[in-house]
Amino acid sequence: SNRGYTALVAAFATILARGSADSWEKNIELQAADMIRHGSRSQLGPKNPSFIHHGDIVQRFIPSHRFLAVMIALAAIAGRREHLLRMIQEDWENGCLVGYTVHLCGGQHKVKIGTLSDAEKMLGATSKLGFLFPSVLEKAYGHYRNMRSMLPQKEIVEAGAASLGNNDNVAFEMLTGHKAQSIDLSKGSEVGAPSPVNIDTLRTAVEKARKGKCAMIASTRDSANRSGESSGTRGSASPRQYDFLRDNHSYAIVDYDDKQGLCLRDPMGTPKAEFWVPLRDFIDCFHQLHIERI
Repeated sequence: SNRGYTALVAAFATILARGSADSWEKNIELQAADMIRHGSRSQLGPKNPSFIHHGDIVQRFIPSHRFLAVMIALAAIAGRREHLLRMIQEDWENGCLVGYTVHLCGGQHKVKIGTLSDAEKMLGATSKLGFLFPSVLEKAYGHYRNMRSMLPQKEIVEAGAASLGNNDNVAFEMLTGHKAQSIDLSKGSEVGAPSPVNIDTLRTAVEKARKGKCAMIASTRDSANRSGESSGTRGSASPRQYDFLRDNHSYAIVDYDDKQGLCLRDPMGTPKAEFWVPLRDFIDCFHQLHIERI
C-alpha cells in the first residue's frame, strides 16, 4: 500500500540521517527487502550508488588487502561509489548472463571472467545486501594478477609481492587508473624527504585529500616499532591500545574528523573492523599514508 511504502521510505531516510554503523546493521534486512521490492537493486549492485556502504565490503577471495582497502576507501566517498559499478559490464548471450568484462586501470585493461559460482556468491565480498560487484572486481583482479584463491602459497611467495598486486600503486591504478602519493610517516612528508612529519603536515594532507575526494589507505608498522618506540615519545599511544592492529597491513581510511582523527577499516572485517585513531597515535602506529593522485 502507499502507506506501507511511505513508512519504508521514512525508515530508510532515518537510517541515512543517523549514518551510524549500528543503525546500518539493525536496518539492513529492511533496506534490502525495500530495494528488491521496488526494483532499486540488481545482482551486481544498487541502481542508486548511495545504497553502497563501505562496511559491507569484506576481503574474501584474494590475498591482497591493499586492493580491498582501496575499494573500501572509494565506497566511503560520496560521488566515487558509482565508479565501482561502472567498471563492470555484464556479458549476455541469447538472453543469458555468461560473464563479466571488468575495466581495470581506468579502462586500459579489460578482463573477462565467467559468472560467479554458487560458492563464490555465498562467500561474496558483500556480506549483508548480497551485491556481487566486490566479488566480481576481486575475481577479475585475481585473474589479472594470477592470484586465484587456490594458488599454492609457495607460488605466491615465489611470484613476489609486487607482481601479485601487493603494491600500493598497483592497487590504486587497478581500481582508479591513478597512482598514489606515499607519505612516509617515519622519515618525512614524502618518501625520501628529510623533514619529520608532524600533525599539522598530516592534517593538511588529509584535509586536501578529503576535499578532492581522493581515496586513502594506510599501512601499519611492525608491532615492535609502534607506540613511539621508533620515534622517541612523539605519540601518546599505549602499547596495548592498538594491539589489535595487524603488522604490515593496509587499512582503508573511511572518514576524518578534526577532533577524533582518522576512521579506519580493516578489509578483513575483523571484530574490531572499524575504529578511530587520533592523528598523533596514527603517526606512531602507521608506517605510510597512501593518497590517490587525481
